[in-house]
Amino acid sequence: MKFREKGPPKPDGGIPYLGFLRELHFFDFLHRWNGGVPLLDCFKVERRDGEFVVARIKYFYSISDRHHQTDLRDAVFGCWEDLPRAAIPIAQVDIEGDDWDRCLLLTFRWGDNRNKIYLLANPHGCGPYDPDDVSRLQYLARSLPQFVSNLNSFDHFCYRTWFQLAVPATSLPDVADAFLSNGFEDYGGLSEIADSPCGEARAAEPQCTVWCAKPDSILAGVRSPKRVAKDYSVLAIDAFRWNHAAALLKVKAVLKELKLGRSLKKIGETAIISTA
Repeated sequence: MKFREKGPPKPDGGIPYLGFLRELHFFDFLHRWNGGVPLLDCFKVERRDGEFVVARIKYFYSISDRHHQTDLRDAVFGCWEDLPRAAIPIAQVDIEGDDWDRCLLLTFRWGDNRNKIYLLANPHGCGPYDPDDVSRLQYLARSLPQFVSNLNSFDHFCYRTWFQLAVPATSLPDVADAFLSNGFEDYGGLSEIADSPCGEARAAEPQCTVWCAKPDSILAGVRSPKRVAKDYSVLAIDAFRWNHAAALLKVKAVLKELKLGRSLKKIGETAIISTA
């Protein structure tokens, strides 16, 4: 793993006041990297409604010579009374959306959860944690090395697949109507596609967003990776990787009703950037 913004190396004995961390994976981590931000920094998180979102490591705590938001000692002293018993905060986390009051990675100093990695993502208004109850934490990995090795880039989790759709722009409203009639929610102007260059609809299950566009349109600030053939249209699917295959099947089922099920030609993938 490669880290940026990490602190200066700490030799043995260079982590004062935190002797209780000795023999934990995070203690070894501090000696080797002393905090920082991994270049591969994303992992998936399950929300209370069962949907998945992408979480990103904001920074791992470090041992510094001054008081700072990234200093582990300040973090421990600042949230000690709000954590489950034996838990230690090791990193700050950002999660898509604004449903959370506090997002931390935790490890444990003793007991059955020793060295395991959990996510504390406290939703608004849920109150403090029971110090002996970890049921509201989300289990992530059996160890810090395993967790770090499973981190990935944002592009790996959230991307757009582009297709060329064998219909002219004049027939695109019929395609849009078919999606609206099959449980796709219109939240970006799909019902107005006849008068606008593109529209978007979201399906609740499986989680995906479908874009329909006339040729040469720009979807959410990103142009398709290839030029679409003359008189054809663009269809794109946004979906997290673990739901993408199911999302494509649902889209093809809608197109099959229009006898367009075999008309899709994949033309590439791009990261979802401007819609985040």
